Amino acid sequence: MPKKPKWNELPCPECKEPVAFDAKRCPHCHAVYPDSWIEARKASHGSNQKVGLGCLAIVGILLLGMCVFGGGERKSVDDRINGEELSVQAPAPGSATPAVAAAVKKLHDDIMAGVSACDVAGKELAERADGFTTGATSMYDGYRLASRVEESCRESWRQVSQIQAPSALTGAARKSAEEAIDTCENAMIAKQMSGRAMKEVFDGDMRPSKVEDARQKADTSQAGTLACVAGIFDTAGKAGVDLAKIGK
Repeated sequence: MPKKPKWNELPCPECKEPVAFDAKRCPHCHAVYPDSWIEARKASHGSNQKVGLGCLAIVGILLLGMCVFGGGERKSVDDRINGEELSVQAPAPGSATPAVAAAVKKLHDDIMAGVSACDVAGKELAERADGFTTGATSMYDGYRLASRVEESCRESWRQVSQIQAPSALTGAARKSAEEAIDTCENAMIAKQMSGRAMKEVFDGDMRPSKVEDARQKADTSQAGTLACVAGIFDTAGKAGVDLAKIGK
């Protein structure tokens, strides 16, 4: 059975094995292609590449929500926590002792430091997404950046997995801290899987099922990011730490 062509290949008209789109001779069956075939193959490849780049642009845009651990997300998380979970049986913001406040801030800082490598790699890929439609970013660039996301998020997962809930936290705050750490670990795993799925797409597997798989993994990654941030703020609220000051 002939192999599946990569993005820069087309099937040989004689043996159906994958051949570079501008090849003059098949390396498998040794068929020699007339100039008219070569020109037709080049035109066909150009058309296929545009379709492929369109898919990549769509997937790339989906990555825009993968990697925001602060900034614009924080207000929506604050509003949700203040309006729902923390309104019941939560100590007043700012009522925590200095030791507890320092413990929550350290948890926040440790998690942010742990996810930093993954965050930076994801943002770089997302920021280059528009380039797939303009040609400023090649599929080689996409593959390299997606590989970096996978590797960086694996390292971030390792760092986050080593974080322990602060001993100064007790009761509901401690439980929330432990859950937040687990959630952030899972977020790093989801980001790693999303990077791997994107890498496969950039490597030439542009089947609709693979693009959809990458989209779903990007969505899961985004949800994990939100849950990670929400977990940190939930811990702060249950510890009586002022949410507005936790990151300062």
